[in-house]
Amino acid sequence: MDAEPKKKRVYRKKPIEDIRVCKGCGKDFAPKKKNPGWQCNDCINKQRRDKKSRDKTAGVDKPKRTASGACDKSRECKVCEIVFAPDPKHPRWVCDKCRSDKRKRRHDELLALDTIECVNCGCSFTVNKRYPRIRCIDCAGVDKIRQCIECGNDFDVNIGHTSLLCDECINKHNREYQKNNKDKIALSKKRQLEQPSTRFRHNFSALFRLRLKQAKVDKTGSSMLDILPYTMIDAMKHLESLFEPWMTWENWGKYDIETWDDNDQSTWTWQIDHIIPTSTFEYSSIDDPRLLECWALNNLRPLAAKTNIHDGNRGAGYKTRRKKEVA
Repeated sequence: MDAEPKKKRVYRKKPIEDIRVCKGCGKDFAPKKKNPGWQCNDCINKQRRDKKSRDKTAGVDKPKRTASGACDKSRECKVCEIVFAPDPKHPRWVCDKCRSDKRKRRHDELLALDTIECVNCGCSFTVNKRYPRIRCIDCAGVDKIRQCIECGNDFDVNIGHTSLLCDECINKHNREYQKNNKDKIALSKKRQLEQPSTRFRHNFSALFRLRLKQAKVDKTGSSMLDILPYTMIDAMKHLESLFEPWMTWENWGKYDIETWDDNDQSTWTWQIDHIIPTSTFEYSSIDDPRLLECWALNNLRPLAAKTNIHDGNRGAGYKTRRKKEVA
């Protein structure tokens, strides 16, 4: 008589509870099929991050192994002789810090040159100060003409232009973004102007552009920082050294006759004043040396807004200075 085949034992899974208590943080959480354990997703992600940080630290600070090839995960840098963990995809014998220092030195050397010879064809070309290269456009593989993927028109490609859109399409997208995100842009500008350095850069540039417009001089697309022989940090330090006790970067602004009180210094404001008035300088271009003389640091000073408005282009400080020179 044939024996009956044994029935397979069916193991029924325990039903997943609707709510569980996390063993890590003690909070209640709803388990899912992907995570039927006893820890919430926040604790699991935290453990993963901690493990990655431990592995990273262990890989960097791992002691040097023997040269017999027992471990290839740690190497000694050929430049600084520090043991480091190379990238498994791109194993090198130089650490990231030394490679970065080498790139910076090469970048500074290129910026110091006006022309350079191409390492491939040997032709001489002008060094682009923004994107310095050691190969000319032909050898670098940069297309001189591209076809815009949106409008289909051909456009010239400048060095550093990595977009597949022409300038007209890029400007079109920028205008649409500015139109649809006015609140976001206004909030970003407000946050930037809260920082003294950003606010000074913005207002000083506006003042410089206004004076050039009054003199009917065009910047021809040049930046203010490329025209003036100093940085904004130098200008801020110069003005701060001439501050009066009541002057701060917060009360730099316009003169308001309604709020100004001669007996209350908290209502005072100050402005940037030219010791020799700008009206005395006649310059016709941004390369005119009289423009640099007008905007030199020794010709700028912080002055009370009321005094600056009342003096106008008479330059009370300039007159005093002239009297001393004559005497």
